[in-house]
Amino acid sequence: MLNNLKIAYKIMGGVILATLVTVIVGWLAINNLWFLDGRDTKLYEEHTVPLVLIGDFTSNFQRVRVNIRDLIAAEEPAQRQNYRSRLDTFRSDNVKLMDRLSRIPMTEAAKKAYDAIQVTRPDYDRDMDQMLRLTEDGKDKEATVILRGAGEKSQRAYMDAVLKLQATLAEDAKKLSDENTVIAGNTVRTMMIIIAIGAAFVLAFGVVLSRMISNPLSKMAQTAGQIALGDVNQNIEHRSGDELGILANAFRSMIDYMKGVAGAADALSKGDLKVAVTAKSEKDLLSRNFQQAIGAIRSMSEEAERLSKAAVEGRLQTRADAGKYQGAYADIVQGVNRTLDAVIGPLTVAANYVDRISKGDIPPKITDRYNGDFNEIKNNLNMCVDAVEALVADANLLSKAAVDGRLATRADATKHQGDFRKIVQGVNETLDAVIGPLNVAAGYVDRISKGDIPPKITDKYNGDFNEIKNNLNTCVDAVNALVADANLLSKAAVEGRLATRADAAKHQGDFRKIVQGVNETLDAVIGPLNVAAGYVDRISKGDIPPKITDKYNGDFNEIKNNLNVCIDSLNGLVAEMNQMSNQHDLGDIDVKVDVGKFTGAYKVMAEGVNAMVFGHIAVKKKAMACVSEFGRGNFEAPLEKFPGKKVFINETIEQVRSNLKALIADANLLSKAAVEGRLATRADATKHQGDFRKIVQGVNETLDAVIGPLNVAAKYVDRISKGDIPPKITDNYNGDFNEIKNNLNVCVDAVN
Repeated sequence: MLNNLKIAYKIMGGVILATLVTVIVGWLAINNLWFLDGRDTKLYEEHTVPLVLIGDFTSNFQRVRVNIRDLIAAEEPAQRQNYRSRLDTFRSDNVKLMDRLSRIPMTEAAKKAYDAIQVTRPDYDRDMDQMLRLTEDGKDKEATVILRGAGEKSQRAYMDAVLKLQATLAEDAKKLSDENTVIAGNTVRTMMIIIAIGAAFVLAFGVVLSRMISNPLSKMAQTAGQIALGDVNQNIEHRSGDELGILANAFRSMIDYMKGVAGAADALSKGDLKVAVTAKSEKDLLSRNFQQAIGAIRSMSEEAERLSKAAVEGRLQTRADAGKYQGAYADIVQGVNRTLDAVIGPLTVAANYVDRISKGDIPPKITDRYNGDFNEIKNNLNMCVDAVEALVADANLLSKAAVDGRLATRADATKHQGDFRKIVQGVNETLDAVIGPLNVAAGYVDRISKGDIPPKITDKYNGDFNEIKNNLNTCVDAVNALVADANLLSKAAVEGRLATRADAAKHQGDFRKIVQGVNETLDAVIGPLNVAAGYVDRISKGDIPPKITDKYNGDFNEIKNNLNVCIDSLNGLVAEMNQMSNQHDLGDIDVKVDVGKFTGAYKVMAEGVNAMVFGHIAVKKKAMACVSEFGRGNFEAPLEKFPGKKVFINETIEQVRSNLKALIADANLLSKAAVEGRLATRADATKHQGDFRKIVQGVNETLDAVIGPLNVAAKYVDRISKGDIPPKITDNYNGDFNEIKNNLNVCVDAVN
């Protein structure tokens, strides 16, 4: 059947076969790409989007924790309202995020993790609502108890469930990604096998077709050569219904005719004159005809060889000279020339277009009319021009958008096909990879500029983007450290720890200058206040200090002047009282304090002293003088023995002396034990009475309160250092001890 087909149909069949193989490979590739695209879409919608939502949720969750803590600690109504408003916003956003998350398809494991979140959520919402109600009612202490107790547990349980879902989604995404990788690998291998099979099949078909055409032609060419040498005893065996079969039939007819001519010549040689004459007459005509035919055929063969050589050498404008032939031979040569013109013209246009496109010169679409496959070539070139123009248009679109600052602009890759679509998708993905970190950086800088310190960036970036991320995280750490030190100083000031200063060495650059400036400001403010407090303390203890000679400015100088006036008044009052005391010791019990030297409260004090003095006898004055020495730390001050009933004064004074010495002895005992590290040592409170016993008990209880948490802390640190991770501390402590407890619990969490 194949032998009977025309050569053109055979060649077209080979082209159709190659096209069919190409279509099959392309269809399989497109089908698998669609399949992978669907799975990638699933990866994005069911895993990437939920992970982004959970990231936003955890960020808002941390902001809720910070704002509820700040709300409880805030005192100004405006601040509390601000924190409450932000709390409501963050909680509302998280409800919306969780609602969006619930509508996304999940695996069974992810659904279980999501259900676990819903189980822990009511406790968290209940504790949050309860803390907010307490803060509205002004019960900040009760709210703090919940925040550090049940609220912390419910928050941790809620966040652990969310992080479990995040880990599950990430694991599911990894599985789906690995499956996509396997499918892509199988697809590539399948396509390579199909391509190899198709190529082998097309190649085999080409070899068979080539042999079907070339073998008969080769044999007929050899036959023609033998005929040209006069050997007409040739046998043409090839038979088919194509042009080669027709040519073989013509050769056989020609051989038969030439054999008839040879027979006629043989008859003439045997004396058949009539035949011989006829044969001679025909022989001359046949000779001329045969010579002309052979010459024409040889010339056409030479022309064909010349055209073939020119085509091989790329000289496509070469044509055969039809003027050298006549009749059907001229028509054949002209037909070959027209065929070459019809073939090479479109090829030249196509080559020119491809050359211009390769150099970036996009030509206009081809409007000339062509037929058959040439029209297909024209259409393909026009489609190529359209595709390149669309690619250039999208490139200009992206370039202009970038110049205008519209960084979210992307080209529509669906308008392109094949590698052009890959190019546009690659440019879009490149822009996403570049602009994504830039948007994150801009957002962080904006939030920091507004005082909203964001969490550190945990996303992974490469190259310079990672450097930007590290710089932003360093900035966040620096600002957080600055805020922490500001809170430290603020809390210390509220608690009266005025000697507290921030460590400027932990900061760099202008942040260090800010901390140093705050410290220096506190020094400038607290220095005079400490002096004033020290002076007031000394005055309250009866230790009248010298007048302040340091120089101060503004209100501090006013405080200094007031203190100096107070010192002058007290010194004057003490001087008068000492003079009176001395006079009374000398026996002049009528001596009074000169009230006229004082004004205001000091005058009242002077009058009261006079009234008191005249109500006491000189012996009591001496007893008070002895007690005064005790107040100065002189427990060996002598006291004369009074006669008669006055001896109770001596007994009382000696009892005070004995009690104070015992108190000092126990204080020294505790001090020495503390220096020597014997922290379990306590004073025996039963040896004391009254308030002295309360003092000793208070010191013992103070040591218990201090040493107990220290022992717990030491034991925890010891267990952690040995790899024995203890449970979290649940006992309640106050102040810095609670800070130690929290730090140990954070340490336990971190090690766990």
